[in-house]
Amino acid sequence: MKRFLPQIIACATMLALVVSLSSVTKVSAGNNQNNDKVKICHSTSSHSNPYIENEPDKSGDLNGHVGHTGGVYPAEPWGDIIPPFDYQVWEKVGSHEECPTSNSAYSFIWAPGKTCHKLIGGHLKFAYPITVDDYDWVTHNFPGMNWNPDGQAIWDNDCEIPPVDLCSNLEGIQAEIPQGYEDPDQDGVCTEITEPTPTPSPSSGGQTKDFPSSLRHPSP
Repeated sequence: MKRFLPQIIACATMLALVVSLSSVTKVSAGNNQNNDKVKICHSTSSHSNPYIENEPDKSGDLNGHVGHTGGVYPAEPWGDIIPPFDYQVWEKVGSHEECPTSNSAYSFIWAPGKTCHKLIGGHLKFAYPITVDDYDWVTHNFPGMNWNPDGQAIWDNDCEIPPVDLCSNLEGIQAEIPQGYEDPDQDGVCTEITEPTPTPSPSSGGQTKDFPSSLRHPSP
């Protein structure tokens, strides 16, 4: 029985190796999409031209433009306007076990847990499996910067400050209150100006007393 003990151990080791390798799952690398372009409004130091349109790639936004902080113009200071987008990071997603490739990790001595083996110089040698980290492209979300209604209005207007609509109830953007209209409540709702109608006097029988002087009868 002792004479066959090495062969029995080798067979048991081979079976354990097959079982262990069948449970290993390796993660393949995905595609890096960080080179996609993203339209942003890059802040300047000019009050006459506070933003310029720019299209850096996603990595440029994350590594540079997120440092251009501030509010939305005319806030002081004002920063870049960047829409939300997804980006990818190459990071660890898990680990798995595999047999070492270096022959120096193998020896003639078998022990429990040494599930790796191979023939080296005509001799069967054994080794412990090693743990290898798995990496992949993992998608994250950048929530945007200054992506509020004011920032979006500038971004939608090709990074130019949109004109203020003084009469929101009228068709089109009214940079000035149109002639013949007024905004009496200063709430952006413009109404047409109408001339007041003269009020008849009760003592005149419903007729207006305010006649031009040229039409009045001379006093006796």
